[in-house]
Amino acid sequence: MVWQTKVKKACLFFLIGLVILSLYRFVFFIFYSSGNPNITLIDFFPAVWTGVRVDAKWLGLALIPAWLALIFSCWVRSFYIISCILAGIGYFLMILLDAGNFGFYGFYKTPISALVYGLLQDDTKAIIETIWEDWPVVSYLIVILVSVAIPFLCCRMVKSPKTCSPMGRGRAFFWACVLLLY
Repeated sequence: MVWQTKVKKACLFFLIGLVILSLYRFVFFIFYSSGNPNITLIDFFPAVWTGVRVDAKWLGLALIPAWLALIFSCWVRSFYIISCILAGIGYFLMILLDAGNFGFYGFYKTPISALVYGLLQDDTKAIIETIWEDWPVVSYLIVILVSVAIPFLCCRMVKSPKTCSPMGRGRAFFWACVLLLY
């Protein structure tokens, strides 16, 4: 596969992931502010914009290992597979945190906080049994799996061009580092 196509797929993965994370934030905002008549569109748009920027920052940080592996795939082809795996893990963790935060906020009326450490310090088995009984765990897992699968399925639709201007490895490495530092 041409390296430029790999970068296009990585950028598409990031953008689709950002859209899905923003949808999680949008649903969270609508679901938990529906009973508050003081929330207006004047509050909504700045909150969405701030949320998109926060999601972009954290998704970008979660995908740095995948991006580095993608850069090294310029020289070693097997690093592309490693890059895909790392992207999946980083993105999965972001989706898991968003879905967990949704349920955590519903129960504790606060975003994920130090209370989550009680899971490890208290009776872990009892807490997990309570979560399994009180939360729709299967529904959460289905939503998480679909959310993680969407960017991968969309990236598979990107076809490699028949002809492409050759880019030297040094130039490709330079532009990848520029994007990383940006």
